[in-house]
Amino acid sequence: MRLFGQLPDALHQAEASCLVIAVHRGWALLTDDARARKAARNWNIVVSGTLGVLVQAVRRGLLTMEDADALLAEMIAAGYRSPYGSLAQLVS
Repeated sequence: MRLFGQLPDALHQAEASCLVIAVHRGWALLTDDARARKAARNWNIVVSGTLGVLVQAVRRGLLTMEDADALLAEMIAAGYRSPYGSLAQLVS
């Protein structure tokens, strides 16, 4: 509960909960929320997001580049905001 009091009020309760769990367990945090990412960095928590998960899936051979880019394209078509149209720049 003490850690909750140190979090920005603008954070949604779900992100705040995930941050506190990551701190207590020494875990990384997966989020695309800019405020949660900033708070995580302030607490030295390793942070990644959707693009990072897709990149790791390609690097580990779980997805082909084509499949990962197809998923990204579907996500963008559904409203996901991405600075990249392809993961090729991130995988190399």
